[in-house]
Amino acid sequence: MVVPGSPRLRRPGGRRLVSSPTAQLVLLAVVVPVSIWLIAAALAPTHLYNDFHSYWYAGRLLAGGSSPYDLDALRALAAREGDVFFVGTGFSYPLPFALAMVPLSVLPFNEAVVLFNAISLAVFATAVAVWLRRYHPTASTARLRVAALLAGAFPPLVGSVLIGQANLLVAAALAAGIALVLGQSTVRSVLGGFVVGLATVVKLVPGALALPLWLSGRRHLAVGVVAGFGIPLGLAAVALPNAALDSGKLVALFRPDPYFTNQSLNGFVSRLVEG
Repeated sequence: MVVPGSPRLRRPGGRRLVSSPTAQLVLLAVVVPVSIWLIAAALAPTHLYNDFHSYWYAGRLLAGGSSPYDLDALRALAAREGDVFFVGTGFSYPLPFALAMVPLSVLPFNEAVVLFNAISLAVFATAVAVWLRRYHPTASTARLRVAALLAGAFPPLVGSVLIGQANLLVAAALAAGIALVLGQSTVRSVLGGFVVGLATVVKLVPGALALPLWLSGRRHLAVGVVAGFGIPLGLAAVALPNAALDSGKLVALFRPDPYFTNQSLNGFVSRLVEG
């Protein structure tokens, strides 16, 4: 219940649900990205959300019984909508992520991307606030506030909001997974490995944690990472076998990147070996 005159939310027994300092850190973590997002939306709305176009159309293709990896179908659908954006390789994520986009694809594009970004910012900011409060308990309030503000001002984070990328969701899932792995309970640790595996369903790089976990002897956690990645893939393959077979096109992500991106793994490797 809300106690009159108090900024704290409490359970009937008096235990605090959300502390005011944590809420302040959440708000500070979103101040910069939300401000820049609003300014960009006012000044150059046609240049925003390039990647989310691919997510949204992938969900629509999947809902219509087509493969989200069918680049020609994606381009044709965008053409019918009168959409102009940089298609690139189209939808380039594992199939479970396309399934997650189906509910958003039912909404009009603008409403869908606002909801997607709002959820992304909320979970990321919450992860930042909880992490700072939990793992830096001796830091001063001022330092925690500055840290939260700087976390939200990190340029790739702001770019993810403007482009409509899934990076904030991945970062929040990775933070939650690592926090669970660091816990004392074996069950929570295995669950943490599983959550890291779920993050790998969207971006493959978090799966690299399975190797140091295995080499350090924490093999049950490594198995949790593999399970968190493999189980959603398996369920999606059973539910949508044709689309799963078409997902083999994702191997193209490990070829030299012909586009202007520079934050992807293949883009980084390309620039090491190409002029």
